[in-house]
Amino acid sequence: MRAKAIAAYKDVIDRYPGTAAAANASAKLQQMGIEYPVAQKTAASAAPQAEVTQVFNLEVAQYADLDVNFGPAAETQEAGKKFIIPLDIVNNGNGSDSFYLESGFPSEYAFHFAAAISPDTPINITPPLEVGEKFRAVAVGIMPRGAIDGQKSSFPVKIGSAFAREVSQSREITLVASAPLLRAVVKNDKTKLLPGEKVSYRISLLNIGTAAARGVTLRLNYPPQYEPVSFLPNGFRQEAKAALVLDGMQLKSGESQDFNVTFQLKEEALADQELFVRADVVNNDLDKKESFVSATSVVQKVSSVAARSTAGKLVVIPGQTVAIPLIVTNTGNARDLYLIKSTVPANASYTFFDDVNRDGKRQSNEPIINHVGPLSPKEEAYIVLEIATPVTAADGAVAAASVQFQPENATDRFASVNLQLTYSRPILELTMAAKGGRLKPGEVSSLELNCINRGTNLAKQVTLQSFLPAQLELVAADPGFARADNGVYTWRFDELGAGEKRNIKVTYRVKPGIAVGTNMQLKNLLNYQDPIGNRY
Repeated sequence: MRAKAIAAYKDVIDRYPGTAAAANASAKLQQMGIEYPVAQKTAASAAPQAEVTQVFNLEVAQYADLDVNFGPAAETQEAGKKFIIPLDIVNNGNGSDSFYLESGFPSEYAFHFAAAISPDTPINITPPLEVGEKFRAVAVGIMPRGAIDGQKSSFPVKIGSAFAREVSQSREITLVASAPLLRAVVKNDKTKLLPGEKVSYRISLLNIGTAAARGVTLRLNYPPQYEPVSFLPNGFRQEAKAALVLDGMQLKSGESQDFNVTFQLKEEALADQELFVRADVVNNDLDKKESFVSATSVVQKVSSVAARSTAGKLVVIPGQTVAIPLIVTNTGNARDLYLIKSTVPANASYTFFDDVNRDGKRQSNEPIINHVGPLSPKEEAYIVLEIATPVTAADGAVAAASVQFQPENATDRFASVNLQLTYSRPILELTMAAKGGRLKPGEVSSLELNCINRGTNLAKQVTLQSFLPAQLELVAADPGFARADNGVYTWRFDELGAGEKRNIKVTYRVKPGIAVGTNMQLKNLLNYQDPIGNRY
């Protein structure tokens, strides 16, 4: 439009020289910086004029322009690894310019721009570029360790002119993650277990990702009811009390490894418990952990009982009531009740009672029982068997007794306590040694009494009485008697042990005046007690 205006003003001046229109056009050209003199009229019609000149200066303004070209990048970027993408920035403007570099990458990518010659030094602006000059840069980042295999992400980057910030170009950088993907399958060969039984687990470890897995740890967490019995051949080591660990494994993409571990169920495992093994697969390079659980194995119920007594062999006095403490323990793995079956000596009676305060003596609040429990696993019950023995039992006789405790639902898994009763009592014998025959009135004679305990137990409160007829009188006694009453002389001994013997010598004479042919009889009587007060 400027050029057209200049041409139009010049045309007016040339076509209409010397006119007011030409003068006005010339003035307009001068305002535009153009010197174009007005043509003069002919010599006859106009006077000569001086030359007029005007100058208009032009300068080319700077403008900004750029071109951005990203180089080829890998199809996938491995998780946890650095990636570098080259790019070229070309100054297509008409003057020197620098260019700002910006990105929309999240912080976990540790993304930055850098010069291609020093990729570890971040920059956010290029050095000044001359017209047509190219700057080789790189986009540097780290694929996050938590990236999932095959995950696709796009983030914007922007390159803008420092001279004209409104001039910029944006691009999308698309990244596809490549990562190991670890999976484990844990299989057990038994779903029902008895205490003491073994169970084997097969662990299959697979890498189904597109990248290799390095620095992998396999940790097997097993329940405390298990005891590992074969893990060393697989390279596992014991960690704490309930874990087996295998370190330093590597699995390529698509590779798998199998491991076999055997455990033994402890005897104290409780019934109906559900047990499983958990495999923790740890990728230490990527700080990832995945857990996989086996199917459950259920502990089966086992009924079992143990019984014991602190008195297996007893020495008892006939007629004595003895208390035999018994301890019953539930050695099974479930709560159970136990029936009591017993065999006792003939003519003996018995009862069982619950020894609540565990003193072995019957209290008023301790009931008579015919079963024990129910008891929880490992729980103990204290009971007492009372046997009233017959008074007629012979000294030294041996009698057997037994008690069975039978689980209510498994009577074949009973526990027995066998007892032996040995009867012990005192047995005193009295023998007499004396001169027989005829005695004259006034004649002195002697009598020796021998008392011996031929039993196996202590005799107490031993009393020996000697009855002298009226025709005889006592001259002396050794030892001395304890009492005399109308010809009845009594000797007493507090105790007479088994096998012990006592001798009594009595000296007497026939009273004067006794008629010839008179018959006389000396009578001796022995009685005693056993330790529990039975008299004999």
